Amino acid sequence: MAVIFPKDPHLQIFVDEIDPELLIEALAHKSWSFENGGRSYDRLEFIGDSILGVVVSLWLFRNFPEADEGGLTQMRQKYVSTENLDRIGKKYHLKDFLLVGVGMQHHQEQVSPKMFADALEALIAAHYLSTSRDRNAEFVMRLLDLD
Repeated sequence: MAVIFPKDPHLQIFVDEIDPELLIEALAHKSWSFENGGRSYDRLEFIGDSILGVVVSLWLFRNFPEADEGGLTQMRQKYVSTENLDRIGKKYHLKDFLLVGVGMQHHQEQVSPKMFADALEALIAAHYLSTSRDRNAEFVMRLLDLD
């Protein structure tokens, strides 16, 4: 099934560098995938979670040389938490672009923070698979306002 995304400045950060098929997968909730075929964002979210953790951990390690492991862990949690990823998802209006099944479309105002976090992690993975490690690190840092 072809999906056409509108020209939107909030989505452009993702459209510019992500392979179109991976972009659809990264935005596809399992309810949409069940109804339309194809994969949901779950597998990409699995990879994106790890990528996010590595990028943030390296940034913290380099920028806080005096912090101990416990302090670095606490700082990292602020950046990778569901609450923070939910905030970023809302900033980029991901609710408007998530592909959800018909039943969920009627309740889209109830998109959970976890859905935003999972989709954002899936987008991070899709970007990584579409570009390079260094370019992806820049992308993640821009999403998190770490640049």
